Amino acid sequence: MVGATTKICVKFFQAVEDGKYEICDMNGADEVGATYTVRWVANNGNKVVVFTTNVTFVEEPVTDYTFEDLNVIETQTIELESELGECYEGLTSDVDVEGILTKLGENGLDNVSIFAVQSDGTLDSNYKLGTTDGWRNADGDWQGWGDNAYFYVKANFAAADTQIYEVGGMQDKNTTADWESPATYTATYAFVKPGANLDAVVLEVKLIYNVPTGFAELKAADGVKPNGKYLEKGKIVIWQNGTRNIFIRVREKSRTLCFF
Repeated sequence: MVGATTKICVKFFQAVEDGKYEICDMNGADEVGATYTVRWVANNGNKVVVFTTNVTFVEEPVTDYTFEDLNVIETQTIELESELGECYEGLTSDVDVEGILTKLGENGLDNVSIFAVQSDGTLDSNYKLGTTDGWRNADGDWQGWGDNAYFYVKANFAAADTQIYEVGGMQDKNTTADWESPATYTATYAFVKPGANLDAVVLEVKLIYNVPTGFAELKAADGVKPNGKYLEKGKIVIWQNGTRNIFIRVREKSRTLCFF
């Protein structure tokens, strides 16, 4: 029974497909050096088989190389687009994992180390969510949810598809006030084949913000003037409508103000 004295939970056989194990620790069981033993008995008439599982907690391996040490043989880029003013978009994408494995000469991910690449070149093996639920700062580094978090990327490269399963921006960031220089954010991953060469394939996941388009159309005769500023042909200007920024492009010949 699960309770205050429960240390580990091990699922085996029918509880897990393909006869694999699922193990989780509880109540401080993950002390380095601690070992726990779990046994199952299968009984078929006068035949008895005992299955023994020993779980030992060891220190997390330390990666002693950085991004600069990798032999990058290919860089793949996934570009996901959004509009200024949007947040928590939940964008998704497939990743060509088979293509990455082919470049590395491997048949599966078991022999490949996957890292989240930080802006200073350090490699974080906890690539799936870190401790931040996928949130990153403007430089693409792990970042707890808050003022310095700008976007998030959630990945599970072992999935059959939609390996990038959620991407989006932070609320109150990337607003229409940023219309002159919409941001692009990049989360970088490295798929590394352990060995002397440290061959690697790099995956960049970019979240690109664009100025919104297709809002409406307004004639110059309607008398709308953006804050009294003169409008130049082809120049983007802002008309303040209360607290909302509306983007306008001026077509001088037709004297039409086009919202976009």
